[in-house]
Amino acid sequence: MLVDPFLPYLAGFYDGEGTVGIYGRGRNGTYSLTAGINQLVSPASTQLFSECQVRWGGRFSIYRPGTRDACSWSLPGQKAYDFLVELRPWVRLKLGQVELAIEWWENRYRARNMGGSKFDGLAGRAPTPAEALAYDRSMSDQLKALKRA
Repeated sequence: MLVDPFLPYLAGFYDGEGTVGIYGRGRNGTYSLTAGINQLVSPASTQLFSECQVRWGGRFSIYRPGTRDACSWSLPGQKAYDFLVELRPWVRLKLGQVELAIEWWENRYRARNMGGSKFDGLAGRAPTPAEALAYDRSMSDQLKALKRA
């Protein structure tokens, strides 16, 4: 199998500058997946993020957090999942975070769209809203703990 040389390079970059999160949104108790990379603005970083945006979509923005401009490329939901799955074979430092996010997305997708999942021992039935929220919160907390470790 031929490997796209961009993927191992980007995985190393992601290990150093990337982020992944399972974030609660608003008062309705839903959670979402987000992945992205932040970097100081340079011609090289702008080009890299432009290539990423063409390949996976998402949002590219430039902002000023301090004295220098920075850029951010971020992906929501399914796009974040697709990106993480493609990068996973080469991620090293953030591998635990990436795998947990992928597991959460896959289990939540099955629960929402196929009437059941493997999380929390649900045997072929969709989770109740309280069960889904507890699972989402638990996975979000686990991901935060991995980031602190």
